Amino acid sequence: MEKKRRAVMQSFNVLRYIKKYQIFIVAVSLLAGGVFYLIMLNKQHYTATAVIRYTNERAEEGLAPDGSDIDVTEIYSEEVMSKVFEQMGMEYSEFNLDEFRSRVVVEEVVTPEMEAVQEAKNEVGEVVEEKPTEFSVSFYATRKDSREPEEFSRQVLDHMLDAYIGLYGARHINGEVSSNNISKLDERDYDYLEMIEIIDDSVQGTLENLLNKANNNYYYRSSDSGYSFADLYHEFDSLSKIDINNIYAYILNNRVTKDKEKLLNKYRNRIADFFRKNGTTEDEIKGIQEIIDSYVNMMRESGNTDISSDYILDNVHEGYVQDENNTEQWNPADRMTSYDTLMKDYVRDRESFEAALIDVAYYEYIIEVFEGTEQTGTGVAVNIEEETGIAAETEEGEEEEKEGRPAENTETAEDNPEEAEEENAEAENLPTVSKVSEKEALEQMDSRMTSLIERLDELYKKLSVTNSEYNEYAGAANISVMTNVVIEQQYKLMLYAALIIVIFACVMSVLVMVVGRLLDIFEYYIYRDNKYELPNREGCDHYMASFRKLLPDSFSCITFKLSDIQQKNNKFGRDKTDEMIRDFANILKQTFGANDDCFLAVNGIGQFVVFAKETSEEQAEAYAGVIRNAVMDYNRDEECKIEFEYGIAETKKTGIYRIKVLLMNSLYHIKPAEMTE
Repeated sequence: MEKKRRAVMQSFNVLRYIKKYQIFIVAVSLLAGGVFYLIMLNKQHYTATAVIRYTNERAEEGLAPDGSDIDVTEIYSEEVMSKVFEQMGMEYSEFNLDEFRSRVVVEEVVTPEMEAVQEAKNEVGEVVEEKPTEFSVSFYATRKDSREPEEFSRQVLDHMLDAYIGLYGARHINGEVSSNNISKLDERDYDYLEMIEIIDDSVQGTLENLLNKANNNYYYRSSDSGYSFADLYHEFDSLSKIDINNIYAYILNNRVTKDKEKLLNKYRNRIADFFRKNGTTEDEIKGIQEIIDSYVNMMRESGNTDISSDYILDNVHEGYVQDENNTEQWNPADRMTSYDTLMKDYVRDRESFEAALIDVAYYEYIIEVFEGTEQTGTGVAVNIEEETGIAAETEEGEEEEKEGRPAENTETAEDNPEEAEEENAEAENLPTVSKVSEKEALEQMDSRMTSLIERLDELYKKLSVTNSEYNEYAGAANISVMTNVVIEQQYKLMLYAALIIVIFACVMSVLVMVVGRLLDIFEYYIYRDNKYELPNREGCDHYMASFRKLLPDSFSCITFKLSDIQQKNNKFGRDKTDEMIRDFANILKQTFGANDDCFLAVNGIGQFVVFAKETSEEQAEAYAGVIRNAVMDYNRDEECKIEFEYGIAETKKTGIYRIKVLLMNSLYHIKPAEMTE
């Protein structure tokens, strides 16, 4: 029996299963490819890469123009990446600077020719002294950084290389520019004299820096600011010689101060600090001087100019010193080096000491001026808390003094003591001061200081622009970008997605074949009548259950019912009757089996049902006529004759669009088949 079942079971046809589930296979495969693409799209790295070359003279030795080692880590230094953030307007709350630095990769570019040369030198035992001058610089971005990661990675790399080239020029070629430390100086808690001292020191440092730049880059001129280093030097020099000196003179001549006592205390403290520090320096100088004197005395006492320095220095220094790594080993002392170092220390300490004395003298002078014990030029002694003055000198007196004639005066010294004091001052060739109101002097001082600071701020801005542009120029002259920025994707997503689709299509095809075959086996044992090799009643119910919606037009149900089954059983026996029923089932299968739009099932003993799509009532009658003719041919040779009834119900004709109701209607209109020829 089992062999019979296997023989009649529907054959295994791969294409049948694939064709049946092709939409499902395609949909699942495309869905898998799409999901993979979207997931990997967020993990995709877009890497921008460019190649740079160091072109300065000693680059092949691994040295920068200033003689320092070329350090490629400067390319992604914090200073460079900070400028990238600034230029691209990136917020530190949204992007992590250290993470961006970690994404930068700098690798040596070694060509096959260079490798061949290195191998050849290694074979003969030569040391390869040349160092690589070309490096590839790359940076990757993801979609988390930007919706357009390719362009984002390109911009970051471009800005990073620009910033590094400028930094390279500043650190190794041009040097840093003097910083502007006077911005908003007038808003801080400084007295006028302190402010002008800070300004003067800043300008003098800038002039020294600019003089060197102007001499080394005489023909350079910035396209942004329009200034050369020489132009800027002259601008700062003019302010130093004229404006700053004039403000110095105005402050001292008029003793202008915000708080005299506070200002004088600051200078007294400075003097005390200098004396305290110079005490230590003076002790060091004396110690060095004693050693030098002992050396000179030994030379004089020797009386022999042929005696080497070792003989003399043996009596000044120890002849041997203990080795730092081996305490039991004693090495000869480097006496000449020790003596040279001694002299350098002496000169340095002496210069520091003398400079401090000059500063102290200046501070004492300032104290004397503001205390009124030192005469200054014309002006008025002005203080926020007090105001003092001396009688004004007349223009006539000045003219007569120049001509060698005394000024006309009708009053005697006793009658006018102020005139007598003025005459005494003129006799000593000392200027006098004119009386100016406190408010006017302070307003004028504020105006002058504000104007100077504003002019210096503007100059420092021009200097910064000029110097930054020169750094880029100098850096670009020593670093060449050899290639355009190239963008590469870490994963070829379209190719991988296509492979995923193909793989899933293959997997799903195998899956549907296995599942389809299992369903065939299931249907064979559950939904098929093994005797007639047709769907049974459960199979018929399963088929009808698939039509949940209304049936279309031209959908027909044909019911066949064999007559007198019981009588034939009694007359011809069960086996003969069963064979007759199987033969009738075969006639039905031959008629409807080749049409995929027809479903044929056993619906009871001797009862069969056919559901035919796209079949009108007339076509159904034609099918019934074909079957009637085949039965008539069968009955000629068989003792057990086939007698049957049939009923037809068509949706459009009956107006019934429910499949079960249509089946019942066909059973209701069942009629005997006429067997007349």
